[in-house]
Amino acid sequence: MKINSTLAEIFAIILAASSLSLYIAPASAQSAPSCVTTNLNDRGYTDHLRVTNGCKKSVRVKVVLAFKTDKACQTLSPGVSRDYQWSYPGRFDRLEAC
Repeated sequence: MKINSTLAEIFAIILAASSLSLYIAPASAQSAPSCVTTNLNDRGYTDHLRVTNGCKKSVRVKVVLAFKTDKACQTLSPGVSRDYQWSYPGRFDRLEAC
């Protein structure tokens, strides 16, 4: 970097470098197994999500939300469904194994 760089150039470099890390998922994050299904109803102020374990064994899953706090990791036995809900501006992002 040049010694005579302007403050704006330095800020742009810092901003570009810091924004790259915003989109990197944690290495430990894994998708839930494909035998775990979701059914989302997001047609109102409150979103409703049903997560169903169609696997032959118990699984631990976590509902990850954008713009709201993620739901806690929970164990679902085979054949069991669990319902979740949250209000706007929350948005369902993904289902992770935990």
